Amino acid sequence: MIHPKCLAITVAALTMSAPPLLAQPQSKIQVAIDVQGVGPAASDAAATLLGDIRKGLEASSDIQVITRADARRVVRVIVTPPATCTARRCS
Repeated sequence: MIHPKCLAITVAALTMSAPPLLAQPQSKIQVAIDVQGVGPAASDAAATLLGDIRKGLEASSDIQVITRADARRVVRVIVTPPATCTARRCS
């Protein structure tokens, strides 16, 4: 019959000597951001929007913002000025 104290020591020794499981490092999704503004008013809005989008994506631990030349994925946003409407027509 096995003594309980010897069994406990054996189990403890086996569990402590087991090598830890090595997980692969988490890969990040690499994206580039392309924000274009059509017209002078939209260009200012596009610059602000680019900063906001970049800040939001970089806050995520799963996404890495990289240059467009190195990216396989591109987030493209086109900013246009709002259409002006009058009683007769919209442009």
